[in-house]
Amino acid sequence: MKIRESTSASESHAFWQAFCGTSTPIDARNSRRLALATLVWVIAFLGSLTAMERYGDTSLAVSTVALVVAGAAWIPVVGAYLRFLRETDELTRLIQMQAMAVGFTSGLLMILLGRFIERVAGFLPDPLIGPVQLVDFFNPVVVMCAAFMTTALVLNRWYSR
Repeated sequence: MKIRESTSASESHAFWQAFCGTSTPIDARNSRRLALATLVWVIAFLGSLTAMERYGDTSLAVSTVALVVAGAAWIPVVGAYLRFLRETDELTRLIQMQAMAVGFTSGLLMILLGRFIERVAGFLPDPLIGPVQLVDFFNPVVVMCAAFMTTALVLNRWYSR
């Protein structure tokens, strides 16, 4: 049985290990930066969506500004993710690349199968579905993100053995 020695750096950054694959201070810092940029984007996106839904029907300017804010807020997320990939080790890059491949192909599959899923969901009784539509679970973006995150977590556990 292999006993792993812990260091102060790995103990203080152990929480981030599940998300970034390693427990180095640089990876933990870059993961926090990515999480913060993503949180800011989500807030900007939801705020833009709310403004567009509330005031966008009567104003082209509001709809345009909402679109620009939601799109521009994504730029720091991409920058933070690229920095994370640039400064991490080869194994974490491999895990991220494999997770991206699974996420992308899962999203593409949901786009291609969307008509079939809608047709099958049309045959199901309404009380079975409830307030959340079955088709919403098969939204390509939701499937893509879930597949990416699940694959990254599974591969991190797999390679850490």
